[in-house]
Amino acid sequence: MAIQIKQWLLYNSYIPPRQHVLQQGQQTLRDIMQHTKAAAGNRPWIAMGDYNMLPTEVRGLFSHNGGALINQQCRWQSNRNIDHMWANHPSSCTHNKTLEYKISDHRILTTTIPGT
Repeated sequence: MAIQIKQWLLYNSYIPPRQHVLQQGQQTLRDIMQHTKAAAGNRPWIAMGDYNMLPTEVRGLFSHNGGALINQQCRWQSNRNIDHMWANHPSSCTHNKTLEYKISDHRILTTTIPGT
């Protein structure tokens, strides 16, 4: 999903943990980012989601569009950091934190972006 809020593009994704879907999920997100011109100019974007992959496994997708990892977290009963936030203006994303409310099997990642 891609949402525009003022000048920011927000991407939210879920990629199922099935091996045959992981590559397809990455390609779909890559296509969405290309279609919305994530790498064009200086337009800020942030991507967040349950990628079911470690940051090292998806780094190429986001770094290709100028992104850097700003937050990562594991589920409550795991030690694999499969939930991430990436942004191409990481210094603009402030107050990156993980909330301790247990409303699902995943922890809640938050950040603040300017002008929203």
